[in-house]
Amino acid sequence: MDGPSHSAHLVLLHFGRTRVALTQRAVRSLEAAADAAFTATEAGALGTIAAGGSHWPVYALDEELAPLRDVPRQRRICALLATDTGLFGLLCDEAQVLQRQGLSAYPLPLVMRRAGTPLEGVLQTNDGVALLSSARALAAVVGVDAGAVAARALEIA
Repeated sequence: MDGPSHSAHLVLLHFGRTRVALTQRAVRSLEAAADAAFTATEAGALGTIAAGGSHWPVYALDEELAPLRDVPRQRRICALLATDTGLFGLLCDEAQVLQRQGLSAYPLPLVMRRAGTPLEGVLQTNDGVALLSSARALAAVVGVDAGAVAARALEIA
């Protein structure tokens, strides 16, 4: 996961029935999906969203954490995630901030480990199980163009 494992809070992003936990530090902001402009501007991106004086690519994942080519109507939130080179938006149904204290994290079971998976572990919450991931791993899954994101970061510097 991005950042130290002792981070005080986690953000739980919901993709249908799948819940993915990221460190709070990896999630720069939560925006309304309605604020995104859904016109394909980059390979794989569904559109862009304005934040911090620039426009960032927006993507969506299905319940299997595979990239979607169309905007799901039920995705009302755009989580702006931070990578080493900039930001990108990821559409989700819901987002929750959880205190990390009292939650149990476990390594990813062997049967779930496969090449290219964005999953890093499993988290036991009061409401069930969530999958641990990072902004960097999710960026790789959706195909965020690191060069394009870095260029946007320079635009706002």
